[in-house]
Amino acid sequence: MREKTYHLYLNEEERSRVIQSLIELKNNLAAQELGHAQLSINSESYSRRDMGFQAVCIGYMICKKYGVDTQNFAINRIPEGLASKEPKEIRAELSKTRNAMAEIHSHISDEMFRKKQERSKDYER
Repeated sequence: MREKTYHLYLNEEERSRVIQSLIELKNNLAAQELGHAQLSINSESYSRRDMGFQAVCIGYMICKKYGVDTQNFAINRIPEGLASKEPKEIRAELSKTRNAMAEIHSHISDEMFRKKQERSKDYER
């Protein structure tokens, strides 16, 4: 039986809203959902269940980077499927996670810069 795969695609406006939620509300669930979204964009076949741990890791790294509470992330339990892989396969999975994190970080940085520019313009008025 073939598992259904779902892709979560965020257009720029939706991505901006999720990033704003993360920045303003310090929402760790938004960080994890950004992880799922980016992993689905970067993958030819995406399974939310199979990539859940990677999304949790991405959410954790994003929150850690931006000072959002990370207590709710269960990153200490490595899934059986990942633990049983060969080192080369594990490195490939970690590479996917790192790349997704870097892309999300880039979008967040761009959004924060854009917001800072808007505030500067408002201040000048």
